[in-house]
Amino acid sequence: MDARKITDHASNRRAARYVLSQMQGLAAEDGFKPVLAMDGVRDAIYAGKPLESYEVAKLNPLAAEVAAELQIPFLDLHAPFAAHYARNQQRFEFAYDWHWNALANQLVGAEIARFLLRDPGICAASRARVGRRLPAARLARLRKGRPGSPATARGPSSPRRDKSP
Repeated sequence: MDARKITDHASNRRAARYVLSQMQGLAAEDGFKPVLAMDGVRDAIYAGKPLESYEVAKLNPLAAEVAAELQIPFLDLHAPFAAHYARNQQRFEFAYDWHWNALANQLVGAEIARFLLRDPGICAASRARVGRRLPAARLARLRKGRPGSPATARGPSSPRRDKSP
């Protein structure tokens, strides 16, 4: 079976459940609650076509269902993107790739802020752990391999070992 088949919704659901449960586990270790924000179907927005015209549009409801099963708050960004595009006719990605541009990031940030403010309980678990120290083993895993972290930083007593000028 081709793993890239967008129409294989059973596999898409399994993959979404796996990824979101892994994210949920990591969030629990670090003391915060994840929130899933899902991109809008920008092709549909730009073409002015209904979502039903795009197979990829089935992923948003699928992700919402899995997020609900795992009790992960879910924000579908399709409607805010569509509304903004209808008013301004401004695209949300760079001309050379499909990544969000500054406009999209600003819009998404505002939508996430509104989402969190509508349900302050989302942040309650995170606030309860503020100031609590991470277990030493978790902290070591986070630091491993990061430039500038105490595990890898070269202090004044660590001379340069290479012979380059």
